[in-house]
Amino acid sequence: MGIRIVDIPEGGAIAASLALEKKLIPFIGSGFTAYCKSKRGYCPTVEQLREISRNLLIKFNDYLLEDLNEMDTYPLRKFFDIAPRSEVKTFFLDYFTEIELEQYKMDFLNVIDWPRVYTFNIDNAIETHGNFQALLPYTNYKNYVISRRPVYKLYGDAYHEALFDDCEGVSFRNGYVKNLTAKKNADFVESIGKDFASYNIIYIGTRITQKHIREIFQQSKPMQNLHRIIVRNTVPTPEEEEGLLAVGINLIILVEDFEPFYTTFVDCYQKLAANRASSESA
Repeated sequence: MGIRIVDIPEGGAIAASLALEKKLIPFIGSGFTAYCKSKRGYCPTVEQLREISRNLLIKFNDYLLEDLNEMDTYPLRKFFDIAPRSEVKTFFLDYFTEIELEQYKMDFLNVIDWPRVYTFNIDNAIETHGNFQALLPYTNYKNYVISRRPVYKLYGDAYHEALFDDCEGVSFRNGYVKNLTAKKNADFVESIGKDFASYNIIYIGTRITQKHIREIFQQSKPMQNLHRIIVRNTVPTPEEEEGLLAVGINLIILVEDFEPFYTTFVDCYQKLAANRASSESA
Protein backbone atom coordinates (compact mmCIF):
# COMPACT_ATOMS: atom_id res chain seq x y z
CA MET A 1 0.00 0.00 0.00
CA GLY A 2 1.29 3.43 -0.92
CA ILE A 3 1.35 6.70 0.97
CA ARG A 4 -1.72 8.93 0.95
CA ILE A 5 -1.05 12.64 0.40
CA VAL A 6 -3.44 15.28 1.78
CA ASP A 7 -3.50 19.06 2.01
CA ILE A 8 -3.31 21.19 5.16
CA PRO A 9 -7.07 21.47 5.88
CA GLU A 10 -7.63 17.73 5.66
CA GLY A 11 -4.35 16.84 7.36
CA GLY A 12 -4.87 19.36 10.15
CA ALA A 13 -8.35 17.99 10.84
CA ILE A 14 -7.08 14.39 10.96
CA ALA A 15 -4.21 15.27 13.29
CA ALA A 16 -6.43 17.42 15.54
CA SER A 17 -8.99 14.65 15.95
CA LEU A 18 -6.30 12.15 16.93
CA ALA A 19 -4.66 14.63 19.30
CA LEU A 20 -7.95 15.42 21.05
CA GLU A 21 -8.34 11.72 21.82
CA LYS A 22 -4.74 11.68 23.12
CA LYS A 23 -3.87 9.09 20.53
CA LEU A 24 -1.18 11.11 18.72
CA ILE A 25 2.51 11.42 19.66
CA PRO A 26 4.80 13.97 17.96
CA PHE A 27 8.43 13.41 16.95
CA ILE A 28 10.02 16.82 16.48
CA GLY A 29 13.15 17.43 14.42
CA SER A 30 15.56 20.25 13.63
CA GLY A 31 13.15 21.98 11.26
CA PHE A 32 11.08 23.02 14.27
CA THR A 33 13.74 25.38 15.62
CA ALA A 34 15.83 26.05 12.50
CA TYR A 35 16.45 29.78 11.99
CA CYS A 36 14.93 30.64 15.39
CA LYS A 37 16.89 33.20 17.41
CA SER A 38 19.37 31.73 19.87
CA LYS A 39 21.94 33.16 22.25
CA ARG A 40 24.37 33.76 19.39
CA GLY A 41 21.91 34.63 16.70
CA TYR A 42 20.10 31.61 15.28
CA CYS A 43 19.59 27.89 15.68
CA PRO A 44 21.25 26.26 12.66
CA THR A 45 19.84 23.78 10.18
CA VAL A 46 21.70 20.51 9.64
CA GLU A 47 23.37 21.97 6.56
CA GLN A 48 24.35 25.17 8.36
CA LEU A 49 25.70 23.14 11.27
CA ARG A 50 28.01 21.32 8.88
CA GLU A 51 29.35 24.64 7.56
CA ILE A 52 29.76 26.03 11.08
CA SER A 53 31.70 22.89 11.97
CA ARG A 54 34.03 23.30 9.03
CA ASN A 55 34.74 26.91 9.98
CA LEU A 56 35.40 25.96 13.59
CA LEU A 57 37.83 23.27 12.48
CA ILE A 58 39.71 25.80 10.38
CA LYS A 59 39.84 28.14 13.37
CA PHE A 60 41.70 25.56 15.44
CA ASN A 61 43.72 23.89 12.65
CA ASP A 62 44.75 26.27 9.87
CA TYR A 63 46.39 23.49 7.91
CA LEU A 64 42.95 21.99 7.27
CA LEU A 65 42.42 24.77 4.74
CA GLU A 66 44.63 22.75 2.43
CA ASP A 67 42.28 19.78 2.40
CA LEU A 68 38.67 20.63 3.09
CA ASN A 69 37.59 17.25 1.78
CA GLU A 70 39.03 15.75 4.93
CA MET A 71 36.26 17.51 6.86
CA ASP A 72 33.30 16.31 4.81
CA THR A 73 32.65 13.35 7.10
CA TYR A 74 31.53 14.21 10.64
CA PRO A 75 33.21 17.66 10.81
CA LEU A 76 31.48 18.47 14.08
CA ARG A 77 32.82 15.40 15.81
CA LYS A 78 36.31 16.35 14.62
CA PHE A 79 35.80 19.80 16.13
CA PHE A 80 34.97 18.19 19.47
CA ASP A 81 38.16 16.14 19.23
CA ILE A 82 40.49 19.11 18.82
CA ALA A 83 38.76 22.12 20.43
CA PRO A 84 39.32 23.19 24.05
CA ARG A 85 36.50 22.28 26.42
CA SER A 86 35.68 25.99 26.91
CA GLU A 87 35.10 26.39 23.17
CA VAL A 88 32.84 23.34 23.07
CA LYS A 89 30.75 24.76 25.90
CA THR A 90 30.51 28.11 24.13
CA PHE A 91 29.44 26.38 20.94
CA PHE A 92 26.55 24.61 22.65
CA LEU A 93 25.40 27.67 24.57
CA ASP A 94 25.64 30.03 21.58
CA TYR A 95 23.70 27.95 19.08
CA PHE A 96 21.33 25.79 21.12
CA THR A 97 20.18 27.77 24.17
CA GLU A 98 17.96 30.81 24.69
CA ILE A 99 15.90 29.79 21.67
CA GLU A 100 13.02 32.11 20.78
CA LEU A 101 10.04 30.32 19.25
CA GLU A 102 7.37 31.93 17.14
CA GLN A 103 3.94 32.15 18.79
CA TYR A 104 2.37 29.57 16.47
CA LYS A 105 4.98 27.01 17.52
CA MET A 106 4.39 27.79 21.19
CA ASP A 107 0.66 27.26 20.56
CA PHE A 108 1.46 23.91 18.99
CA LEU A 109 3.33 22.89 22.15
CA ASN A 110 0.93 24.32 24.71
CA VAL A 111 -2.59 24.33 23.28
CA ILE A 112 -2.41 20.68 22.25
CA ASP A 113 -2.55 18.45 25.32
CA TRP A 114 0.27 16.13 24.30
CA PRO A 115 0.76 12.98 26.42
CA ARG A 116 4.49 13.30 25.72
CA VAL A 117 6.87 14.49 23.03
CA TYR A 118 9.98 13.00 21.44
CA THR A 119 12.61 15.24 19.91
CA PHE A 120 15.81 14.70 17.99
CA ASN A 121 16.81 18.28 18.86
CA ILE A 122 19.47 19.14 21.43
CA ASP A 123 18.29 22.73 21.94
CA ASN A 124 16.13 23.64 24.93
CA ALA A 125 13.22 25.25 23.08
CA ILE A 126 10.50 22.76 24.00
CA GLU A 127 11.08 22.63 27.74
CA THR A 128 11.59 26.40 28.05
CA HIS A 129 8.46 27.31 26.09
CA GLY A 130 5.99 24.86 27.52
CA ASN A 131 5.01 22.74 30.49
CA PHE A 132 7.55 20.05 29.62
CA GLN A 133 10.18 18.22 31.58
CA ALA A 134 13.28 17.12 29.68
CA LEU A 135 14.21 13.45 30.02
CA LEU A 136 17.81 12.90 28.95
CA PRO A 137 19.41 9.70 27.66
CA TYR A 138 22.20 9.82 30.23
CA THR A 139 20.26 8.03 32.93
CA ASN A 140 17.36 5.61 33.44
CA TYR A 141 14.31 7.76 32.79
CA LYS A 142 12.31 5.62 35.23
CA ASN A 143 14.34 7.27 38.00
CA TYR A 144 12.91 10.69 37.16
CA VAL A 145 10.20 12.24 39.30
CA ILE A 146 8.03 13.51 36.47
CA SER A 147 5.96 16.55 37.40
CA ARG A 148 5.31 17.92 33.91
CA ARG A 149 4.68 16.48 30.47
CA PRO A 150 7.80 14.56 29.41
CA VAL A 151 9.89 15.45 26.39
CA TYR A 152 12.27 12.64 25.53
CA LYS A 153 15.45 14.23 24.17
CA LEU A 154 16.69 11.28 22.15
CA TYR A 155 20.00 12.83 21.10
CA GLY A 156 20.87 14.56 24.35
CA ASP A 157 20.87 18.16 25.51
CA ALA A 158 23.19 21.06 24.68
CA TYR A 159 22.71 22.91 27.97
CA HIS A 160 23.49 19.76 29.97
CA GLU A 161 26.56 19.22 27.79
CA ALA A 162 27.81 22.75 28.48
CA LEU A 163 27.00 22.66 32.17
CA PHE A 164 28.56 19.37 33.25
CA ASP A 165 32.12 18.32 32.48
CA ASP A 166 31.27 14.66 33.04
CA CYS A 167 28.37 14.68 30.59
CA GLU A 168 28.43 11.67 28.28
CA GLY A 169 27.72 13.89 25.33
CA VAL A 170 25.09 14.60 22.72
CA SER A 171 24.84 12.00 20.05
CA PHE A 172 26.12 14.01 17.11
CA ARG A 173 29.38 14.09 19.05
CA ASN A 174 29.39 10.35 19.72
CA GLY A 175 27.45 9.07 16.73
CA TYR A 176 23.67 8.88 16.42
CA VAL A 177 23.20 5.13 16.17
CA LYS A 178 25.85 4.32 18.77
CA ASN A 179 24.33 6.75 21.26
CA LEU A 180 20.67 5.81 20.99
CA THR A 181 21.29 2.07 20.85
CA ALA A 182 23.62 2.10 23.87
CA LYS A 183 22.58 0.03 26.87
CA LYS A 184 22.11 3.17 28.96
CA ASN A 185 19.34 4.25 26.57
CA ALA A 186 17.38 1.00 26.69
CA ASP A 187 14.48 2.74 28.48
CA PHE A 188 14.21 5.34 25.74
CA VAL A 189 14.14 2.69 23.04
CA GLU A 190 11.56 0.68 24.98
CA SER A 191 9.34 3.74 25.30
CA ILE A 192 9.57 4.51 21.58
CA GLY A 193 8.75 0.90 20.72
CA LYS A 194 5.65 0.91 22.92
CA ASP A 195 4.43 4.16 21.38
CA PHE A 196 5.09 2.91 17.86
CA ALA A 197 2.99 -0.16 18.70
CA SER A 198 0.05 1.65 20.27
CA TYR A 199 -0.14 5.30 19.14
CA ASN A 200 -0.51 7.33 16.00
CA ILE A 201 2.70 9.22 15.21
CA ILE A 202 3.31 12.58 13.56
CA TYR A 203 6.79 13.63 12.44
CA ILE A 204 7.43 17.37 12.21
CA GLY A 205 10.64 19.08 11.12
CA THR A 206 12.46 15.83 10.42
CA ARG A 207 13.24 13.62 7.44
CA ILE A 208 13.26 10.53 9.70
CA THR A 209 16.11 8.95 7.77
CA GLN A 210 17.68 7.59 10.96
CA LYS A 211 18.49 3.90 10.68
CA HIS A 212 17.81 3.18 14.35
CA ILE A 213 14.32 4.72 14.19
CA ARG A 214 13.49 2.44 11.27
CA GLU A 215 14.75 -0.58 13.19
CA ILE A 216 12.77 0.30 16.34
CA PHE A 217 9.62 0.76 14.25
CA GLN A 218 10.08 -2.54 12.43
CA GLN A 219 10.44 -4.37 15.74
CA SER A 220 7.44 -2.70 17.38
CA LYS A 221 4.61 -4.72 15.74
CA PRO A 222 2.11 -1.83 15.65
CA MET A 223 -1.63 -2.29 15.85
CA GLN A 224 -3.59 -2.09 12.61
CA ASN A 225 -5.00 1.19 11.25
CA LEU A 226 -2.59 3.51 13.05
CA HIS A 227 -1.59 6.71 11.29
CA ARG A 228 2.07 7.41 10.61
CA ILE A 229 2.07 11.04 9.50
CA ILE A 230 4.84 13.28 8.23
CA VAL A 231 4.57 16.97 7.33
CA ARG A 232 6.56 17.76 4.17
CA ASN A 233 6.86 20.56 1.64
CA THR A 234 7.76 18.28 -1.28
CA VAL A 235 6.26 15.19 -2.84
CA PRO A 236 8.68 12.33 -2.16
CA THR A 237 10.70 10.80 -4.96
CA PRO A 238 10.29 7.02 -5.44
CA GLU A 239 13.49 6.50 -3.46
CA GLU A 240 12.30 8.79 -0.65
CA GLU A 241 8.93 7.07 -0.60
CA GLU A 242 10.64 3.72 -0.15
CA GLY A 243 12.48 5.10 2.88
CA LEU A 244 9.27 6.57 4.33
CA LEU A 245 7.45 3.28 3.91
CA ALA A 246 10.27 1.57 5.80
CA VAL A 247 9.36 3.60 8.89
CA GLY A 248 5.65 3.03 8.37
CA ILE A 249 4.63 6.39 6.91
CA ASN A 250 1.15 6.12 5.42
CA LEU A 251 0.07 9.78 5.35
CA ILE A 252 1.84 12.90 4.11
CA ILE A 253 0.49 16.35 4.92
CA LEU A 254 1.83 18.37 2.00
CA VAL A 255 2.51 22.05 2.66
CA GLU A 256 3.99 24.99 0.78
CA ASP A 257 4.82 26.72 4.06
CA PHE A 258 4.85 25.08 7.49
CA GLU A 259 3.26 27.88 9.52
CA PRO A 260 -0.26 27.35 8.09
CA PHE A 261 -0.09 23.70 9.13
CA TYR A 262 0.61 24.62 12.76
CA THR A 263 -2.11 27.27 12.86
CA THR A 264 -4.67 25.03 11.12
CA PHE A 265 -3.87 22.11 13.40
CA VAL A 266 -4.26 24.21 16.56
CA ASP A 267 -7.42 25.90 15.26
CA CYS A 268 -9.04 22.56 14.41
CA TYR A 269 -8.06 21.19 17.81
CA GLN A 270 -9.57 24.15 19.66
CA LYS A 271 -12.83 23.94 17.69
CA LEU A 272 -13.16 20.20 18.31
CA ALA A 273 -12.41 20.69 22.02
CA ALA A 274 -15.00 23.49 22.26
CA ASN A 275 -17.64 21.38 20.49
CA ARG A 276 -16.96 18.48 22.86
CA ALA A 277 -17.19 20.70 25.92
CA SER A 278 -20.46 22.21 24.63
CA SER A 279 -22.03 18.80 23.99
CA GLU A 280 -20.96 17.49 27.39
CA SER A 281 -22.47 20.46 29.20
CA ALA A 282 -25.73 20.37 27.24
